[in-house]
Amino acid sequence: MTLDAWIALVVILSCVVVLIVDRLAPVVVLGGAVVSLMFANVIDSEIALSGLASPAPATIGALYILAGAVTATGTFSRVFDRLLDRNGSIVMLAAVTAAASSVVPNTPLVAMFAPRVVRWSQLNGVSASRFLLPLSFASVLGGVITLIGTSTNLVVSDLLSRSGEEPLGVLEITVVGLPVAVVGVGVLSTIGMRLLPERAAALSDVDRRGREFQLAARVTAGGPIAGRTIAESGLRN
Repeated sequence: MTLDAWIALVVILSCVVVLIVDRLAPVVVLGGAVVSLMFANVIDSEIALSGLASPAPATIGALYILAGAVTATGTFSRVFDRLLDRNGSIVMLAAVTAAASSVVPNTPLVAMFAPRVVRWSQLNGVSASRFLLPLSFASVLGGVITLIGTSTNLVVSDLLSRSGEEPLGVLEITVVGLPVAVVGVGVLSTIGMRLLPERAAALSDVDRRGREFQLAARVTAGGPIAGRTIAESGLRN
């Protein structure tokens, strides 16, 4: 191996270690790795900036803007809440999640749906783990239905284009991805339901006796509670 190869190997291994430790943001770690390779003359500026010039990251960024708009408007959230409020069916949960994941990137979709599943589970006294796992797996299955279902599809399409091949069409992988998603949702709804764990969250001593809070307030000079005790101000109640 050449010296450049050894330097690249050390930088890559260092990135993996720092990412596992999770002390720094991934963008800082990966950006630092690219800068380190540039200063070591392992790569030039053209290669370092080639990722920013690729259409795949720009498309992924645009899809995340779309996902943010969906989250802000609550388009899927209302449907999802109604679905849970009716019967909490894992079959419908997986099917709706897979369908939504085919047009919205699966990562922000799970981030949007997971808190609602946890809240619904707490209100109905059921284990959230029985719904969160199907939610995650269904979003991955839905991501293979269309090109924009997950960022991985876009990266693969960009690599095909760079190698001289035709990029993937939006529905080109549907002929394979849709049957896979249907079969996957079917497995989740039948065999998978029997394998789902029934975990109960462990309660700490603080949870058992009630959470303790501290409240601080700044009293304005000349205000209605200035010079009064907490009881006289009515704040004790």
